[in-house]
Amino acid sequence: MSKSNNSVANTLESVFDDGEYVMDFPLASIVINPQVRRKRNLAKIKEISESIEQHGQLEPIVIGFPDDEGLCPLYYGHTRYYAQQERGSITIKAIQREKPPAIRVTQFAENLHREDLTIVDIAIGINDLKELDGLKAKEICEQLRMSNSQVSKYSSIGSMPIELLDRAEKISNDIDTFYYLSNIYKRSPADAEQVISEGEKAGELNRVMVRSVSDKLKNAGNTDENDQDSPPQEPKGKGKDKKEPGEKSGSDRESLDEGENQSGDNINVGGNSPERKEPAGASNKTDIFKATLIVSFMDANNETVEGVLINSTDDKPSEVNCALVLVDGLRNEIPLEELKLVRISY
Repeated sequence: MSKSNNSVANTLESVFDDGEYVMDFPLASIVINPQVRRKRNLAKIKEISESIEQHGQLEPIVIGFPDDEGLCPLYYGHTRYYAQQERGSITIKAIQREKPPAIRVTQFAENLHREDLTIVDIAIGINDLKELDGLKAKEICEQLRMSNSQVSKYSSIGSMPIELLDRAEKISNDIDTFYYLSNIYKRSPADAEQVISEGEKAGELNRVMVRSVSDKLKNAGNTDENDQDSPPQEPKGKGKDKKEPGEKSGSDRESLDEGENQSGDNINVGGNSPERKEPAGASNKTDIFKATLIVSFMDANNETVEGVLINSTDDKPSEVNCALVLVDGLRNEIPLEELKLVRISY
């Protein structure tokens, strides 16, 4: 393309790669694949539509090459596409490129920093990156410039059914409320449904109420686990300490009683277990499982954050080589390599 004094043409030239050119491409031949944003930003579309009406389309969209049916996928420029559609235009200025690598990550990052994505949009988008693109939590943090804590929360939220998320989105825009709700759903989908229904009646999801339900379910779960792990009562007399081959002693079973208090205060891993007498000669090795492990890691602002390491068979990280750390009552999924042991409390 030769240089032009036309400011629009010069602007378009600046976005080209070698050999690319702008074409007036028919809107009807462009296919829209599922995006991170599930709902259109009508205010933004109207704003871009009015800008195009006054100044023309200054930046082309980016599309792929046609498939067997002659349809081209839209890679970048969804708002411009909808703006031209809103104006009733039958064509749009576009350039064609090969499919960019990691297109989903790039689109997500672009939307995340340009648009006001909802909590649900981000949660679903992050889970798509994990499930469809196979990205690890650490890679997502780096690509989207988000903290481990944020990615962990959104991953948990995205595990809920979309029907419940859509309902909750209408009565809350608080990420911690969504996070507590996702914890409720993991333990009792029926209770999550009831919490949302009560929120709909009240016109909002109250964070304190949602957290309270989450804590009660968590504590109830710990009690059930402890009851199941309690050794059966042995009759007094000869042979009461005898074990079958491979059977765990009471102290061994007690070492598996692991839990954590959602409030984040005085958390004692395994501390919810009923008090038991240790058999004579029991190994001190079990004591470490009763300890509270305080660890630290660097957050997105390069500040050191301390939290309690969750050592529970009921709460496991979604990623291999990661651990759950409780900070201010919230679980954070952190890569093991980023954790440092601060102290051990018994």
